[in-house]
Amino acid sequence: MKKHWIIQKRKEKGMNQVELANVCMVSNKTISGIESGKRMPSLFLAYRLAKVLDFDMELFYANEPSA
Repeated sequence: MKKHWIIQKRKEKGMNQVELANVCMVSNKTISGIESGKRMPSLFLAYRLAKVLDFDMELFYANEPSA
């Protein structure tokens, strides 16, 4: 399931996938996979993403509302 909320948070911070990947020390392919819902971040990466994008990392583990 696509993670629309993380895409929105990234865009609110004015970042593209490459910039976010660089800050989090992962590949942009990893960020793309997380945003598309094909990958789940490790606990460490979830924490980093939450810090950089300013959200509660528990969002990764909550059910996303249906569109």
